[in-house]
Amino acid sequence: MKMIKLCTMREDFQQKPRNIELSITDRKNKKMKFYRFVFLLINIVTVGVIIYVGISKGNVGNINIIFELMKSNKIWLLLALLCAFGVVLFDGLGYTMLLKSKTGKVARFGIKTAIVGRYGDAITPLGTGGQPFQMYYLKMKGVKLNYACAMPLVKYIVRVITGDVVMVTLLLICWVNTEKFMLILAIIGLALNTVIPLLMLMFAYRRNLAEKVIESVVKFLYKIKIIKKSQNLKDKWLEPVESLAMAMRELSSNFKQVISLVVFAIFENICYLILPYLVSRFVGQSPNVFEIVGLTIIIHNAASFMPTPGASGVTDLAFYTVFSSVLSGDTVLLALLVWRMISFYLYVILGFLILIFTKKSENIELLNDKFSEDIT
Repeated sequence: MKMIKLCTMREDFQQKPRNIELSITDRKNKKMKFYRFVFLLINIVTVGVIIYVGISKGNVGNINIIFELMKSNKIWLLLALLCAFGVVLFDGLGYTMLLKSKTGKVARFGIKTAIVGRYGDAITPLGTGGQPFQMYYLKMKGVKLNYACAMPLVKYIVRVITGDVVMVTLLLICWVNTEKFMLILAIIGLALNTVIPLLMLMFAYRRNLAEKVIESVVKFLYKIKIIKKSQNLKDKWLEPVESLAMAMRELSSNFKQVISLVVFAIFENICYLILPYLVSRFVGQSPNVFEIVGLTIIIHNAASFMPTPGASGVTDLAFYTVFSSVLSGDTVLLALLVWRMISFYLYVILGFLILIFTKKSENIELLNDKFSEDIT
C-alpha cells in the first residue's frame, strides 16, 4: 500500500513541472493571439482611414470619368498596372534570390514580401514601416529571425543606394524647371535617403561602432537608474545585434548576388518612375516622357521625409503642384487619383490581405547556417 502511495506521489511530482510548462505555453499562446488580434484591429482601422481619406479627395464625377476612360484608353491603364506589378515583381525577385541562397529552394513568397513592405511604408509615418513589416512576415513564414531581419535591411540598402544613383542620373538627363522650394525639398530628401543606408553599412561592417553605441545607451540608462546591472544588459543586447550584423555581412558578401540585387533595383525604379507617364496617357494627355520622369523624381524625394503615413497628403499636394505645369485643367486631379490608386492604395489593400491570411509556418532549414541558435 505504501509502495502504491509512493509511486503515486512520484508521478504527481513528475507531472507538476509538465503541467506548469503547459500552463506557461498556453499563456504565451493566448498572449500571441491577443497581440495578433490587436495588430489586426489597428491595421483594419488604419487601412480604412487611409482608403476613406483617399477616395474622399476624388469626387464621384472623377470616378465616373475613370470608368469611361477605361473603355477608350484601357491599353494605357493596363500598361500602368503592369508597371505597378513590375515594381513588386523586381523587388520580390530580390527576396526570392536571397531566400534561395539560404534554403536551396525557390520560395513562393518573395513578391508577397515586397507587397507587405509597400504596405508597411504606406501606413507608417515617414514610410519607415516597410522593413519591420517584412521582418515580421518573413519570421511568420519560418525564416530564422537573424536572416528575417537581415534580408530586408540588405535589400533596403541596395535598393535605396541604387535608386539614388538611378534618380540622380535620370534627373540630369531629364532636367525640368519646377518650383524652387520643391527642388530644395527633393535635395534634402535625397540626402537623407542616402545617409540612412550608409549608416546601416557602417553598423554591419564595423563591430566597434555598434558596441560603442550600445555601451553608451546602457551607460546612460544605468546613470539615470533605469537599470541596475549594465554589463549584463550590454552583453544581452550585443549578442543579437552582432548576430544580425553577421547575417547582413554574409548576405552581402556574394558579389554576383549583390549585382543581381542592383539590376533588380534598377528595373524596379524604372517601373516606378514611368508609371505617372502611363497614367497621364490614360487620362488623355500626351506629355514629354522625360519631363514626367524628371518631375516624378522630384516628387518622390521631396515627399520622402514627410511625417504623414506613406507621405500621404504631402505626395498628393506635391503631385498637383508639380504636374499642373504639364497637364491641362482637371486632368491633373484625375491623374492624381488614378496614380495614387495604382501606386498606393492597391498595395495597401493587397498587403493587408496578405497579412490577414498568413499563418505561422514551421522553421525553414537553412544551408550553411553559421548560427546554431536562433535569436529569441
